[in-house]
Amino acid sequence: MKKLLLPLFSVILLISCGGLKTSTENQNSGQYSSSGNLKSEKAFNKAYQRIKLKDLKKNLYVIASDEMEGRDTGSRGQKKAGEYIIKFYKDLGISFPKKLTSYYQKVPSSYMNKMGGGNLPDSENILAFIEGTEKPEEIIVISAHYDHVGTKNGEVYNGADDDGSGTVAVMQIAKAFQSAKKAGNGPKRSILFLHVTGEEHGLFGSSYYSDNPVFPLENTVADLNIDMIGRDDAHYNFAKHGIPVAFFFDGIHEDYHRPTDDVEKIDFPLLQKRTQLVFATAWELANREARIVVDKK
Repeated sequence: MKKLLLPLFSVILLISCGGLKTSTENQNSGQYSSSGNLKSEKAFNKAYQRIKLKDLKKNLYVIASDEMEGRDTGSRGQKKAGEYIIKFYKDLGISFPKKLTSYYQKVPSSYMNKMGGGNLPDSENILAFIEGTEKPEEIIVISAHYDHVGTKNGEVYNGADDDGSGTVAVMQIAKAFQSAKKAGNGPKRSILFLHVTGEEHGLFGSSYYSDNPVFPLENTVADLNIDMIGRDDAHYNFAKHGIPVAFFFDGIHEDYHRPTDDVEKIDFPLLQKRTQLVFATAWELANREARIVVDKK
C-alpha cells in the first residue's frame, strides 16, 4: 500500500505490557527481541533499554518550558529549542548529513507564505544522521515537528504533548541507535532524524523537505512520524511520493492547542513505552534483509 497510517490508539495493545513483540519475547527479563541472530537480539535489547524515562522527562521539561515561549515557527523561542536539540546531538556524537553544512535546512519565509503561511519569518528544519553500515543509501526517516503555536494574550502555549512528546522521543531514539553503533551494532540502513518546522501553520517543514530532499526520495524506505504520544486521551508530504508512512498519534485531548498542554500532564511511563515502540519499529525496518515493498495499490 502507498501509506501506512498507524494511529497510536490502534497499536496500544502492543505496548501495554511494556514493549513490542517483533519476533520473540523473554517473559522473565521483560526484554524484547528483534528478528535475526542472537547477537542482533542482544544488541536490540541493550539499545531498547537506553530509552529511559528520566531522559525523556529531562528533555521535555526544557523543550516545553516557558523559556521556549511556545516555539512558534521562526520565533526566538523555537530557535532556542532548536539549539538545545542540536547540542543534544552534538553531545552524542551524531552529526548532520554530509550534503549539508550544518544541522539546519533553512525553510524560507517566502516558501511558507506563498502556501498560506501569512507573514511567517524564515525558519529551519533540523536534521541529524546516522549512516548505515550495509545499505547506507537507503534511508529510514524518523520525524516530529518541534514548533508549536507560541504565546497568546500573555499566556505561553508550551505544547508539551504537541509535539514536545514527539520531539523528545526522536531524540531518545537517536540516542538508542547511537549507543548500538558505538557498540559495533550500527543500523544496516541509514537513519535520518528529522525535526520539522511550520507544521502548526500548514505542514510547511515536511512539505519543504519533500520538495527539497537531502536524500533522493526513491531511496527513502519509510517515514515514522511521531505527533503527540505523551497522553492517553501522517504525514501526507511523504505518502504522496509513495513512501510508506507510519503515523504514531495518541489523539486529540482537551488541552490540544491550549495553554494547559503542560509537562505535568504527561504520562511519562506511557511516553517511554511508546518511544520504545517506535524505536523497535525503526530497528526492524533498518535491519531487515529486504527493503519493505510498496505495492502501489
